Amino acid sequence: MSETTPPIQIIGYLKRHPSLTREQFYAHWKNNHAPIVLPFFKKYGTICYQQIHASGLIVPNSDPENSSTEAIEFDGIAMTLIPSMDAIAKRSDDPYFTEVIEPDEARFLDRDSPGKGIIAIFYGQSESFIEPEVKGEKGGDDKK
Repeated sequence: MSETTPPIQIIGYLKRHPSLTREQFYAHWKNNHAPIVLPFFKKYGTICYQQIHASGLIVPNSDPENSSTEAIEFDGIAMTLIPSMDAIAKRSDDPYFTEVIEPDEARFLDRDSPGKGIIAIFYGQSESFIEPEVKGEKGGDDKK
């Protein structure tokens, strides 16, 4: 049996644009942003993309100029599972990212916060022990 390199899990803590309520932020992120990024993510082999609509406090770590240890509020968590870090390098060179995705991010993320709206980001190899099943994915009956 050959060993494969585990995929990379990226977890980003997002801060909403100050002009939006948390409900407006979640609605835009789910209904506007997700449809924009899904084809792009699939093009570059993204394995999984999840949005966690939750808030709390976290110490920023994504802005090298901000060395504060004071926790700030976040409004959501984005979780992306990618095959390798090479996938990120390829994605950032794609004009669709700069012409479509980044302008949309400016509509719902606080670009004046640390990390321009992604206030903390963590990544590492992902080891899965229970894989999620998505209803309808395997042609099964969605009604149980």
